[in-house]
Amino acid sequence: MRRIAYLVVPSLVAIATLPAQMIGPYTINPTWPASSINFASLADATTALAAQGVAGPVDFLLYDDAGPFNEGSPFTTANTGGGFGTSTAVLTMASWLGASSTNRITWKPALGERPVFDATGRAMGVFWGGADYVTLQGIEIRNAPFDGICLYAEATHGIAQDPIIDSCVVHDCGGTGVTIYGNTAQPANTLVQNCTFWRCQLTNTGAFNQTGRFGYISSRRSNGTRIVHNTFVMDAGVGGLLCVLGAYPAGVAEVPFAEISNNMS
Repeated sequence: MRRIAYLVVPSLVAIATLPAQMIGPYTINPTWPASSINFASLADATTALAAQGVAGPVDFLLYDDAGPFNEGSPFTTANTGGGFGTSTAVLTMASWLGASSTNRITWKPALGERPVFDATGRAMGVFWGGADYVTLQGIEIRNAPFDGICLYAEATHGIAQDPIIDSCVVHDCGGTGVTIYGNTAQPANTLVQNCTFWRCQLTNTGAFNQTGRFGYISSRRSNGTRIVHNTFVMDAGVGGLLCVLGAYPAGVAEVPFAEISNNMS
């Protein structure tokens, strides 16, 4: 009886390994080697967020060892009309997969640090880009030719849901300290608390500067905005609508602010 031997060759299957979703604390210190837990720049951190998303709360702990952050990450809007100079921000954000009310993404100082976003030569200090459930905490933002923090939103950005700006210092900006401005999409439930503002609206230049970017904090087409426990030193500013807190409603039914309380000016 003739026997036949069969050689069985296992097939080789390439399996693409997806990066793990982010969770827990990470550091941002340009003077340390880049690693799985330390990013050399703000842009590297946002790139990781875009690639991986989040599986739980994420804290980015910022160090001031390399001096002020002066990155230039591009942002886009359909309505700049060429009016935002370089169209870059020190920190440019976006909506990231997995972010939620229980999976917040927080940018804040590491223990004992005092990080600064110096927007000299950029357009904005922070361009929110429709990022959901993000907290910006304890950051000094200065020298933005346009806005210190811009929550301008349109369809391509999506709605910035529940943004929190807490204990930040914003000063020496050509435009607003904080712009909260919705177009077809509208920022929802913005909270600005425990912040200090001075020397804003130094030039009042840029797009829609008479409808949504004219005060130290200004709002247009937003929902549920709360401004509480802030300090405003209105020691500068230009423009016909210059104010500490301002709104230019898009319609009679709009309620620009849900709460304004315990602020000092």
